[in-house]
Amino acid sequence: MEITLKASLEKFIYDIEHDLYRQAHQDLEDYWATIRKTDHPLKNLCKGFINGATAF
Repeated sequence: MEITLKASLEKFIYDIEHDLYRQAHQDLEDYWATIRKTDHPLKNLCKGFINGATAF
């Protein structure tokens, strides 16, 4: 099954809204791992969200 940005962000937002910060980190990191070595325009934004979830 292909991981999409939309699905990952929906999970991430749900997790953040329910104080599931570790899960939010993991949900978005699974997608980020597929784009981290590319020139994807939202790569750094995703990484920032991942780091933000970790901070909580």
